[in-house]
Amino acid sequence: QDFVDNRQEVLALLANYDHIRLALHGHVHANTLTTQHGIPFVSTAAAGEFPMHWREVAVYDCEIHLTTHAIDAPVLLEKSRMRETRSGRNDIKVGPRVANLLRLRTCG
Repeated sequence: QDFVDNRQEVLALLANYDHIRLALHGHVHANTLTTQHGIPFVSTAAAGEFPMHWREVAVYDCEIHLTTHAIDAPVLLEKSRMRETRSGRNDIKVGPRVANLLRLRTCG
């Protein structure tokens, strides 16, 4: 559900390259992680959107670290949380724990 409408075309294109280790994207209003064809796809919500996080990506010789950090603004966080009225939606926006701390090996 966090993919573009032409996701099959995108996945087919990415399958042509064996060096792709991670796909990052946004604009789905949630922090999510899914894997397609061995490639982790990580979505990141806007920093002003509940849960008000930002992502740090560190690239090393044989590893990629993706760490989620909370923005320390309790009043704004509460306002952002209250804007969402659909039941359970804020839990989805937070994302699974694994989506918020990711370590990928990029070498054999």
